[in-house]
Amino acid sequence: MARTRAPKHVDLVEDLDTEPDDDIELAEPMWADEEEEAVTMMASAPGAAADMPVRAAPKGAGVVPAAIDGLQAAVERAAGGMPRARVAPQKQRAARPSPPEDDRIEAPTDWLRYGELRLQAWSAPSGQRGRLQPVGEAERLRERRAPSAAVDRLVAQTEEAEARVAAARSRALPPHHVLPGPIAGTDVRIDAQGTVDLASDGLPHSVSVEAWPATLEVAYRAVPREDARAYRRVTARIGHERALLPGPVDVYVAGKLELTSPWAGSEGRGVLVLGLGVEDRLKLVRNVRYSEVSAGVFGGSRRLQTEIEVEVASEIERPVAIDLLERVPVAADDKVAVEQTEASPPAEVYKGEVEGRILAGGRRQHLEVPAGGTAKAVLTYAVTLGSKDEIVGGDRRG
Repeated sequence: MARTRAPKHVDLVEDLDTEPDDDIELAEPMWADEEEEAVTMMASAPGAAADMPVRAAPKGAGVVPAAIDGLQAAVERAAGGMPRARVAPQKQRAARPSPPEDDRIEAPTDWLRYGELRLQAWSAPSGQRGRLQPVGEAERLRERRAPSAAVDRLVAQTEEAEARVAAARSRALPPHHVLPGPIAGTDVRIDAQGTVDLASDGLPHSVSVEAWPATLEVAYRAVPREDARAYRRVTARIGHERALLPGPVDVYVAGKLELTSPWAGSEGRGVLVLGLGVEDRLKLVRNVRYSEVSAGVFGGSRRLQTEIEVEVASEIERPVAIDLLERVPVAADDKVAVEQTEASPPAEVYKGEVEGRILAGGRRQHLEVPAGGTAKAVLTYAVTLGSKDEIVGGDRRG
């Protein structure tokens, strides 16, 4: 049977009232049997029994609390009850530190220009002595024995130019302007048709780079449920299907600047949509009518009918078309049925803008309004539910 020596280090801490002659001895280092299921720990001291068994511990468990208690009792009996020895717990081996992560260091561009690196002398600042450091253009000119006056003049002009560049970069951009960058992950390249001269005054200048033909369509939109005003929108279809950079957009009406609006850019569909604000020459009035009737074979259901009527009056000298946006309830229970019963002009399902949130229950009606006249749109829907049920928040909708 193979036995391995496993010394167990036990520390004893004596009380302050222990006499100098009170010597406490421990047995030889303990043995751990790797093939048996239990180990027996022995402790001996002057005046105590030669062998005193302690409760067994499973293989590989080390010094268990029961063994420590038995050993401490033997020590106390050996000392005659005078000094009380405390057995310190076994020290655990510190965990091995994990290997450091592979932190890659990218050297600055100046450190990659090996011909511009110089070994610093002992008179260099602390941390640079005896090390390679990049040097500037003035230092390299001095190494070539250039005239001192010329070097000083170059340094002064360089510092002045760098200060002007820093001032230009720190200056705020004009309203609605942004720095060029990728649009939805798409890079933008526009080839200019020629050259242009710009004044070096540190101020922004507008330069015409390229022009594309476009077809414009002015439309009107209203959400009578939320706002009784109509809004103008212009849709420009441009003969350029690649990405367009964001920035300000100047809108001219009849040759006059109407407004300047910020634009977020387009990733490349050749369509530009801009809002032009409220159209004061269009007036809207919205009326809602509600009715309730019995439904079902034996009248066991209720049918709640809502009629929405929107009247639009125009003061514009030409015919206009306006999109009216409405919402109908959406059933969240199988016991409730919602159906659209009437729509004049026809109402189509509207799920919101392409880049916006999905709208549930949306409807859109395209209404033609004559020049200086009025027009009316009607939308009717019905909600059917049990006679003993009611809609959360009230039966009336619209």
